[in-house]
Amino acid sequence: MKIPLSEIVYQVGRPSTVNRTGNNRITRTNRKPVVLKTSRGYKLLLGEHIIREKKNNGATEVECSVKESLTDQEKWELSLAEQYYS
Repeated sequence: MKIPLSEIVYQVGRPSTVNRTGNNRITRTNRKPVVLKTSRGYKLLLGEHIIREKKNNGATEVECSVKESLTDQEKWELSLAEQYYS
């Protein structure tokens, strides 16, 4: 599902995992960012690298995998995946 970048918010208190060198495995793949649908838009769970790259390239929307709800275990697993691929 394509989502406007302006509707995606980063998780508060989550350390940034952006790879400053630009050599980043997750953006070189065709993975989609994972977002959680909220009443105020979408909370970014996985794919901060992709979102930042799209914004830097002037995109206004991005193809995402949208989750309606997640368990704490699933959120933890996504966090681990973000760390692994950064």
